[in-house]
Amino acid sequence: MEGCELIIVPTSNKYAFLMVFFAGAFNKFWFEKARVDVVCYDVIPAGLPDNFVCHSMGRQEDYGKFWTNGVRKFVEENATAVFTLFLDDYLLEKDVDYAKYNHALQRMFTSLYHKFDLTKDVASREHSELTDNLVIADQNARYRTSLQAAIWDKKYFLKYCVDGRDAWEFETVGYREAFNDGAYIYGTKDGIVQYRNAMVKGVLQ
Repeated sequence: MEGCELIIVPTSNKYAFLMVFFAGAFNKFWFEKARVDVVCYDVIPAGLPDNFVCHSMGRQEDYGKFWTNGVRKFVEENATAVFTLFLDDYLLEKDVDYAKYNHALQRMFTSLYHKFDLTKDVASREHSELTDNLVIADQNARYRTSLQAAIWDKKYFLKYCVDGRDAWEFETVGYREAFNDGAYIYGTKDGIVQYRNAMVKGVLQ
């Protein structure tokens, strides 16, 4: 199995301009020109390569200021059972580890995995070591619902993608709700993708 059936990148009217930078970095460092589905609103990102497909969810004001509302609708209606999620300001800086990504993807499709962190996020918090590189988040680990780049089980994602929350609340409220939920959340010590945040406190870096 090569590649993920669905790679989703949500954006907003305010940050739609970031997508051209995201796309440039993605196509440079991803192991193939995979299709990327961009979830947007009134403002359709311009200048994107052919493998980026934009899905306008309509007027952003109809969803309020809540990140979860539009994303949840798209995932419910379009996502496969397993999908990869990036945020729009995650600019890849290094070639993705092809073998490790596909190994993680295969585990998500064939095993009882609910989320596979593609960064070092799980390894940086409360976890147990399963192999020299593979780790699993403790049931009481902080930020089990982190929005760092990850492969998600659709049902598990929707469980915490509650309407009326911004992206920060998805993480900070959601992770408390995810304490001891029995989900299997994996990651690696060295990370599978490496990127920088293009926006820090609303300022372009």
